[in-house]
Amino acid sequence: MFMNLLQMKIAFILVVISAVMIFLSSWTFRRTQKIAGANELSVYLLLSGFYISGYALEITGSTLEAVFWALRIQYFGLAFITLSVFHLSVRFITGKSVPSAARVLLSIIPVVTLLAVLVVDRHSLFYSEAHISENGLFPVLRYTPGPLYLVFFAYNFVLTLVSEVLFFRGVLKSEGEKKKQSLLVFIAGLIPLITTAVFPERFRGVDLLPFALFSTGVFIFIALFRFHMLEIIPKARDIAVDSIDELLLVLDSSGRIRELNSSAQSSPLFDDLKVGDSLPEGSPVGTCFSAMSCSEDGEQDSTCKFEFKERNYDLRIYPIDEEFRPVKGWVMIIRDVTTTVRLLQDLEHQAIYDELTGLYNRRHILNLAAREVELARRSGARIGILLMDIDKFKLLNDSFGHLAGDAVLKKCADALTAVMRVSDLIGRYGGEEFIIICPNSDRAVSALIAERLREALERMNVRYDGNNLLVTASFGVESISAGPDTGLDELISAADKALYKAKRRGRNRVEVV
Repeated sequence: MFMNLLQMKIAFILVVISAVMIFLSSWTFRRTQKIAGANELSVYLLLSGFYISGYALEITGSTLEAVFWALRIQYFGLAFITLSVFHLSVRFITGKSVPSAARVLLSIIPVVTLLAVLVVDRHSLFYSEAHISENGLFPVLRYTPGPLYLVFFAYNFVLTLVSEVLFFRGVLKSEGEKKKQSLLVFIAGLIPLITTAVFPERFRGVDLLPFALFSTGVFIFIALFRFHMLEIIPKARDIAVDSIDELLLVLDSSGRIRELNSSAQSSPLFDDLKVGDSLPEGSPVGTCFSAMSCSEDGEQDSTCKFEFKERNYDLRIYPIDEEFRPVKGWVMIIRDVTTTVRLLQDLEHQAIYDELTGLYNRRHILNLAAREVELARRSGARIGILLMDIDKFKLLNDSFGHLAGDAVLKKCADALTAVMRVSDLIGRYGGEEFIIICPNSDRAVSALIAERLREALERMNVRYDGNNLLVTASFGVESISAGPDTGLDELISAADKALYKAKRRGRNRVEVV
């Protein structure tokens, strides 16, 4: 029997649709490394292409034997199509594949169905009373469903509903552009269900399911590649966010936590906090958030620094808003800056203090001395400047080594600070020289202070490498009432002259200008 014109047209359309589906499957498969979910979609398109091409052969068949051969081709695709949609829905919602054990269990019924169809002419478990009817526009297969067919139908129906529920969850959970994408996929999944419900029997002898599956595949393809529904970039962004050391939180407009990255989840700042909780009032982060939450004019500061359990943190907050709309939420980024803070503190300490003695270094003590001279100039008070030099320090270094000299310098610094006044300032002037600033001190008081310091050093005994090192020092003292033209340099120069006088007169003594 020759095919009529209607059979030829329908078969041609089905062949074209099948070719399109297989082409889209191949195109999608080449992008599995760029688009998450592309692998599942590619499988669905390929299976649908097999099924549709098999149905094109069925349309052209006029004998039961020819139709059975077409069915065998169809079920290489049809047996697994619903399962492929389920895999796609799981990937869409969770971003992960179905576990291997579940994959095996879910594949049992499709595999059994395919095996049964391959030998469909030898049993009645799938089709009972199968025959070719020529009562319609063209010959079609008529049958009574067998028990295995009913099991397969129920399996497909349940799995399709589960997939649609998952897709619908995606609609409910997503927002903005993602909601449109999710809705498109949800509608695509409804097409085969609606088609089956509206046309439980063939429409004038034509099975509409191939056209429904084609529509579903095109809808999902558009959602995947036009709107980038399952694009790998968001997944990569999630991985990047979880890999950074900074603590990242997403808060809604009321301040409840909507997302925490891995660093935030493991931080002691957020012990026992989880998604849905509000930031505790009185906690460092909660206090910063309350102070920094932007007002309607958005003028609040967006940064905050705080300490927690001997760690230093820098917190920044960014509003999530849309043009002409109120703030929808906040992104909070917290950085542990303890290392940086301590490094800055160390640098600041090094800029002020002498590393060996712990006294003020030359630059800082001179800055402080200049300030004290300026204060004395304004108040008309006298100020004393003491220069001190350890006697015969070079000989000590040559005899016992530089480490011995370092030990002497540190011991001298301790001895001097132990007996000097609280108001006095002391620093290492250079080498074995020290400078002491004595506010509100005339020559007599300054000389008395110098004598007390000299005696403290003379009594000092430095133990080094089994040796007792005796130390003495010479002092030069200057004290004047600072006038308009008084400068720090001339005060130090005068004290330096007095120091050299003490050296010339036998050392271990105090000389006043």
